[in-house]
Amino acid sequence: MSKGTLKSKEFLTSSFEQFLQNMRTITIFSNYTLFTLISLRENIKSIIKHTLQSQLIYQSASCKNVPSAVKLGTRAITIIFGNQP
Repeated sequence: MSKGTLKSKEFLTSSFEQFLQNMRTITIFSNYTLFTLISLRENIKSIIKHTLQSQLIYQSASCKNVPSAVKLGTRAITIIFGNQP
């Protein structure tokens, strides 16, 4: 076996190991980015939910007729707790 072949194999091995390390780093970064986006989405959903429930509670409290107030209040409760049976 010539020295050139040995060096070539060592280079390929180290290049492949570097490639694997880069892939691990990319995977970790991708997972972190995905987690951050999911957290951000949950925060946005929470803000929208609280804004809607505040608006509906305010509207139901200032409603003049009872059926409309009940309807708005029910919608606010549905937003707060979800569609649970």
